Amino acid sequence: MEEALSQAGDRDAAGRVIGGPESRQLDLLHRKLRESEERYRMFVEHALDAIWCLETPLPIDLPLPPEEQARRWLRFGRVTECNDAFAQRVGAKSADQVRGLAVSKLTQHWIARPGDTFLRLAESRYTPQDRIAVEVDGEGEERHLRIGLFGVIGPDIIQRIWIVEQDITRQVIEDKELRESRDLYEAVIRTALDGICILDDDLHIVDCNAALEQLLGGTRGELLGLDARELVVVTRRDGLEPYLGALRSAGGWRGRVGVRCLDGSLRDVELSVRHTPTSGGRYYCFAQDVTHEVMAREAERRREAQMAHIARLSTLGEMASGIAHELNQPLAAIVNYATGAARRLRARGEADDELLRAIDQVGNQARRAGGIIQRMRSFAHKGDGGVIRCSLNQIVEETVGFLGLTSAGRRIRVELDLLAEPDEVLADPIRIEQVLVNLIRNAEDALEGMSSERAPRRPRIMIRTAMGPEPGLLEVQVEDEGPGLSPEAMAHLYTPFFTTKPSGLGLGLSISASIVHSHGGRLWVTPAPRTGACFHFTLAVPYSTIAP
Repeated sequence: MEEALSQAGDRDAAGRVIGGPESRQLDLLHRKLRESEERYRMFVEHALDAIWCLETPLPIDLPLPPEEQARRWLRFGRVTECNDAFAQRVGAKSADQVRGLAVSKLTQHWIARPGDTFLRLAESRYTPQDRIAVEVDGEGEERHLRIGLFGVIGPDIIQRIWIVEQDITRQVIEDKELRESRDLYEAVIRTALDGICILDDDLHIVDCNAALEQLLGGTRGELLGLDARELVVVTRRDGLEPYLGALRSAGGWRGRVGVRCLDGSLRDVELSVRHTPTSGGRYYCFAQDVTHEVMAREAERRREAQMAHIARLSTLGEMASGIAHELNQPLAAIVNYATGAARRLRARGEADDELLRAIDQVGNQARRAGGIIQRMRSFAHKGDGGVIRCSLNQIVEETVGFLGLTSAGRRIRVELDLLAEPDEVLADPIRIEQVLVNLIRNAEDALEGMSSERAPRRPRIMIRTAMGPEPGLLEVQVEDEGPGLSPEAMAHLYTPFFTTKPSGLGLGLSISASIVHSHGGRLWVTPAPRTGACFHFTLAVPYSTIAP
């Protein structure tokens, strides 16, 4: 018997064998329960979030109206479990100081102003809830909390609510700062006067502003995704790669580039680029359109060069007038010596006719040279010779002779078709000669390149004098057989400094129009009958020559 009892083991008061299989299973269950409780407590106590449990002394019946359940939570609810993180949040040093506190004692906690928290929980039958709350601590600082609540319910009763609080104050502040930063970015990039765009590491546009849309002549939808290499004009054969390498190493670059717009036009742009390695590499580009500035500076440079050229021409005119004055005396001496030598030879009766003709030719050529120099001096003279009665045909003939247009060997033919008398006009001959010189030179420039030896015939300049379009006027026409004038040239024909010639000043027609206008006439242009252009200007005739 004792041996049997020994084999069966001792029994407890309930009749279970101590040390038997049931006892070992119970010990195992107790050990697992203690381990579970230990893990739970370690998890709760060491969690960074505030975790606490709210209970009522007696269970709350779920069939009660939600308003009554909420009232009981507010009146009878007490903190039964919590961790130190929650205790510190409500102003205590440890969880032991908080356990057992009623809800009404948590004066600085959001639960003291629960609003409809318990009501919503009751209405949802205590399914998990998530909400955001703001509370103010003792120092007046706001604290933003993300709160998770759920109830532990039994059959038709609820006695416990678990609450997890996560402090998201820093996240809220960072989100606010991020929104403000993005709002500021949007305000700056959208309202900036300069074009702004952001490129990815493959140089595709990922963002741009309205100023860049205006600069490139496209909408935002058309620009996003474009390769910047298609827009920037470079002269190097190896493209943008050398510039990009230098930009990445230096972190930024600034300079002037040419940009091709979507419509194919070219713009001069002052470009500033900054490269950052963030987000896989980003290029931040700021583009300022300086096309008008560049054009204005170029026009100013050309104007300065033209004014310098005018100053040189003025100096040259003064030099020509001085040289003509100095040459008049030796030419007059040559004429006198030739005339005296011929007179003496004839008086002696010793010279033959051939020698006398040669001496007479010397005098004639000297007088001719003197006449040419005198006309040069008059043409270069700055003063106003005054309006007089003069022959229009004579002015045309002297101008043609002065320019040497009828000399042999010229590849451009000059033909005259002059009006029969009366051809008198009221004009300043020197200034009208200046107008003719400008028009004839322009006609010669228009025929340049057409007067080669291989051309089937020599191009022609026709100079006519005729009755004017109105009574009391005579008209001069200078017609060429050149390519004619383009619409752009016609629109700016009399604009100062506008020229289609590489070395032109752009002042000839402007000055000529002013001279003709000061004489009471007008200057205009029409297409030539076959090809080329024909310039016309009118001059008034003396009143005595107007037929009654």
